[in-house]
Amino acid sequence: MESQTNIYDSVLMQINLRGDGNPILSNVLEDMFGITGPEVREIVREARRKGVPIANSTKGYFRAENFIELEPTLKDLHKRAMSLLVTRKEMAKCFGVDLQGDLFA
Repeated sequence: MESQTNIYDSVLMQINLRGDGNPILSNVLEDMFGITGPEVREIVREARRKGVPIANSTKGYFRAENFIELEPTLKDLHKRAMSLLVTRKEMAKCFGVDLQGDLFA
C-alpha cells in the first residue's frame, strides 16, 4: 500500500495527465489506488485549495488549461456553496434564529 503522500501525488498526477477531452472518473482513481470516493474528493479539495485548477464534469476530473474549461466547475462550486448557506439559514429558523444578512457567522 502506498503512503498517503504518494497516493495524493499519484492521484494528482493522473488528473494532471487528463484534459477536457479525456477526464478520469473517480471510480477509476479509487480502483487504481485502493481508496474511496470520499478520499478522492478530499485529495481534489485539498489540491484546489492550493490553487491547482482541477475541473470536473459528469465524465470525471481533469486539469483545466484555461478559464473557459474551469468556469463550469467554478459555477457548480458557487451553486453548491449558496445552497448550503440557504440550508443553514432555514435550519436556524427552527429555533427562531434569523440569519438573514448574516451569511458567514
